[in-house]
Amino acid sequence: MVRPGTSVRRDFGSPPPEASAVARCGSIPQELRCAESAGFRVSSLEDWTSSCAATLRVWIDNLQHRAQDVTAQWPRESRSWLFYLIDTAARLEAGELQYTQFVLSRPNM
Repeated sequence: MVRPGTSVRRDFGSPPPEASAVARCGSIPQELRCAESAGFRVSSLEDWTSSCAATLRVWIDNLQHRAQDVTAQWPRESRSWLFYLIDTAARLEAGELQYTQFVLSRPNM
């Protein structure tokens, strides 16, 4: 498990220099423009916001259903996780957060 407020990063080696330009972009349209200007091509783009919110709601239900077992094993973490999941699901449903996946490719590589 990852604690709320932290992230998981996969290390695929050193990124190419143009990747740092992409990482500095903000909104999705800005990110896509930055990626294209760095030589990347958008292979696919999917909005997974509603699917992610629905998944979080299932996780919340499961966590609440097993609250006694989970709290016994992880007393502090279970409460933090529950609040984190509820807040994230609510923000996704309210349109405050968006979960979008896009795949970039590099032509001729």
